[in-house]
Amino acid sequence: MDAMARIPLVLALLCLAGCAATRRHFIPREGLNATSPRGWPAARYQLVIAGQSVGETKVWSEGAYRAEVGDDERTILHVGFEIENRSGEEMTFLVDRCQVVDAINDGDPLPDLRPFDEKDKLQVRTGQVG
Repeated sequence: MDAMARIPLVLALLCLAGCAATRRHFIPREGLNATSPRGWPAARYQLVIAGQSVGETKVWSEGAYRAEVGDDERTILHVGFEIENRSGEEMTFLVDRCQVVDAINDGDPLPDLRPFDEKDKLQVRTGQVG
């Protein structure tokens, strides 16, 4: 479902340019009105297609940290998401079309961030949460 790719913030595992010695705090900048399954602050967005509410999504982060990725050590930004499908059809969330934009690190803007080494899409059946 192409409309799923238009969610303001994304969730997936993303690579940051820069470095962090320990886990750094990172949260969505708007809509903080929910919590993740593990209790992190989350933003909740209604999913609306052709004027009809078809579900909702939650977006959160467990922060940025250093990790081994292949043969390299990189800074990773975790972004999680949960999609509730209340429509009559399966939803497809196009992960590979997502990006984090307007992120700031210690007052400095970061380049737009995209997922890496992840599934290119997530299927959520009707009446399910994925």
